[in-house]
Amino acid sequence: MPITTSFETVEKALRGWHYDIKDPNLDGFFGWGQKKKLYQTKKLLDSILSDPDLPNYVGEEDWLSENA
Repeated sequence: MPITTSFETVEKALRGWHYDIKDPNLDGFFGWGQKKKLYQTKKLLDSILSDPDLPNYVGEEDWLSENA
């Protein structure tokens, strides 16, 4: 997968893993590997977003409340 800052590319990868996990034609070993990637991604995002040194931006709270 190429290195990118595009949200669409990241979203495509996440949705691809989700699709693979639910595909009845793929075995559990492969599906579990894909699901682990989702858990690892969630853990990383939770860690980054809970960093107390991250700044808060104007409009951030409004955006979060509208998109939660």
